[in-house]
Amino acid sequence: MKFLVNLTFTVTIFNFNLNANWTQDDEEKFLVEEEYHLACEAAVAPEHYGEFDSEIPSPFRKAVSDYKNGWKKFCKGKGQSNTSFANFSRELEIILKFFWELSTDIEMGWLGKSRSDPTYFRPTKEERVRNRERHFKFHDLSRDHFTKFIPAFKHLPRADGPDQYDEPSMEALARIAMGYGSKEDKIFYSDYPLLIGKPWERGSPWREYYEASAVFIGCLRFKKFDWVANFKRIDRMKQELNEISYLEKVHKIEKEMLRELNINIPGSLCACGPKEEVLDIYNKLFSYFSNNEGYSMQAPKMEKIIKAINVDEIVVTNNYEKHCGGG
Repeated sequence: MKFLVNLTFTVTIFNFNLNANWTQDDEEKFLVEEEYHLACEAAVAPEHYGEFDSEIPSPFRKAVSDYKNGWKKFCKGKGQSNTSFANFSRELEIILKFFWELSTDIEMGWLGKSRSDPTYFRPTKEERVRNRERHFKFHDLSRDHFTKFIPAFKHLPRADGPDQYDEPSMEALARIAMGYGSKEDKIFYSDYPLLIGKPWERGSPWREYYEASAVFIGCLRFKKFDWVANFKRIDRMKQELNEISYLEKVHKIEKEMLRELNINIPGSLCACGPKEEVLDIYNKLFSYFSNNEGYSMQAPKMEKIIKAINVDEIVVTNNYEKHCGGG
């Protein structure tokens, strides 16, 4: 099976390289095929937990096994198994949760201990040294083996430094879904990354939202982020999607965006631009919300904030001038 997968992928590379008119679409197709074949290889690869084998909790093993079984069916049918990428996404998130709990427990020496154990939060110096060593061994294991037997599990560079980390990759899953997923999968994965950023990075659920509009940590996002366009995108996704797990993600982002916009009165707002730019954003939002039944309850809130900004009940500070973001 592995030989056939590698042979197929090698032929794919060769065919692409024969094309002198290589385009961005060709590049994306190549990456889709690469991620697909790597995932299918991992699905049939034996699980290997090394020296931690006896310590891996059964819920983690079961989550990995269930996830791999779905991939086996999917790969066997060359994407025709009616397996929803929503299921893969949900299962991958469960694995991610278990993975970081397991990693933390190993590093802190909590694995196998009860929270009622008086030593749970108080390891000795010797234990801390030993636990740190085990932590690095565990991450060597995840880099060298988890990436080979868990589909879409990647060894990735961190966005905020030279270090690297290993974890399930939603970006890899999204890329395969765009090539092999259902119509609903493609709707979700074509729009959702534009809301949360691409590539998706651990700890940065709003990468595009943050980087496009914030210069310093703590600076609110009133600069390049197109609020109205993204609320339109959310509204469209809510109308076109039926899969509950997809809708839950969309509603979560929508809730976070609305929370960012609803500033307390009286209060202050650290923006990435002058007061006039902030007012322009809120006026556009007020207009959109007023003419959209789904957001009609938000319109009065925007109107109240506009009035408060105009009379300085909400004080807008330009981060470029005052460095109010504190980063």
